[in-house]
Amino acid sequence: MAHTELISSNPAAGSTIINLPNHLVLTFSEAPLVPGTYIRIEQPAGTITPKTRGKIVGSSMQFEWPSSIKPGQIKIYWRAVADDGHVVSGDFFFIYKSAAKPSISQSPETQATHIREIVKWGGLVMLIVLAIGVAAITRRRN
Repeated sequence: MAHTELISSNPAAGSTIINLPNHLVLTFSEAPLVPGTYIRIEQPAGTITPKTRGKIVGSSMQFEWPSSIKPGQIKIYWRAVADDGHVVSGDFFFIYKSAAKPSISQSPETQATHIREIVKWGGLVMLIVLAIGVAAITRRRN
């Protein structure tokens, strides 16, 4: 007698991903029952989310990601109940590597403004040094 078995997941067990898919999806050999089927997510720091119930889409369950999900090793603990009442459970992990954040680059206009400021202040410093030098030379001659 066959029971509900986990066939696949998205993200796949043992995989490394850069972007989280819209939902965590667990696909079973037959549609599980919603009341007894849930997941818990263990974050890299060891915190575990409360039980999360999903929605059935064919023989799959879709689960919302918690807003607090952090990059690192994510472990999924799952439990499913078949329509005959049989309970199956398991766990798997995947690695979530957040996409690199783009570096802040300056527009050409911003760069030009910075260069003008440097030249302006550099010129002012040069004038002050020149004035001090002229004053020093004048004092020596007198």
